Amino acid sequence: GGGSRNYYLAQGLLGAQEVSNILACVSEGGQYELGPDTVDGMPTFEYYPLQDGQWMDERMRSVLEEAMETRVLPYIRERYSCPTCCVADILVRRYVPGERRTHGVHFDGHAFVTAVLGLSDPATFEGGLYLQPGPGSDSRIFPRIEPGDMLVHSFDLQHGVHVWGGERYSLIFWIKDSPNSVATCSSPWYAEPAAAGDADALHHLAENYEHGEFGQVQDFDEAVRLYEQSAAAGHSY
Repeated sequence: GGGSRNYYLAQGLLGAQEVSNILACVSEGGQYELGPDTVDGMPTFEYYPLQDGQWMDERMRSVLEEAMETRVLPYIRERYSCPTCCVADILVRRYVPGERRTHGVHFDGHAFVTAVLGLSDPATFEGGLYLQPGPGSDSRIFPRIEPGDMLVHSFDLQHGVHVWGGERYSLIFWIKDSPNSVATCSSPWYAEPAAAGDADALHHLAENYEHGEFGQVQDFDEAVRLYEQSAAAGHSY
C-alpha cells in the first residue's frame, strides 16, 4: 500500500535530452502563477501542465506524456501495488533568487503518491527537497536527486523545500489511487489507517470533514471527534 511513510528513488528514469526538453518548457516565466500558497501564503511561483487529469499545456504534453505513460506510471503502479494509479495533477515550481526559497513542511494529503522528477543539477543549487519522517526538523533528509531521477513518497510522509543558494526547478506528479478518485477529487486512502488509529490519518480526515473537501461532506461534529481522536493518539501539532 501507499502508507508507512516510505520513499524510493528511481535513478535515470528519464534521459538527458528528455530533461533538457522539459527544462526548456519550465524555464519560460510567463505561465507561473503568483497567488498565495495554501501551505505558507507566499506567492506560489507554480503552474499546472496537467490538472484534474486533463492536459493544460500541449507543449509539455509533447515532451512528457510518453515518459509518464511508459515509465513514471508503471514504476509507481508496481512499487505501490496499485495497478489503477493514475496522474491527477502535474505541478511545476521554481525556486530562484529573489523569489520563493522555501516551502514549509507539509503533507500532500490529496495525493496517494507524490513523485518528484529531478530537473536541475544538484551541483547548481544548495539545499532542495527534504523529507521529514519524524515530528522534529532533526529527522530531515535531503536526498540527492540527479536530473532524470524520480523520488516517490507516500501520502503520509512530511516534506518541504529549502533552497539556500542557486536555482532549482521542480516537476511534481500527484498520483491518485484510481480514475474515480481523480474524477471526484477524493482521498479514500485515509480511511484504513484512520480506522487503525493512525494519528496523522485521523488529523487529515478531520481536516477534510472540517473544510468539506476531498470527498467528505462538511461535518464539524465529526471533525471535532476525529481531531480529539488524533490528539489522543499522539498527533504532534
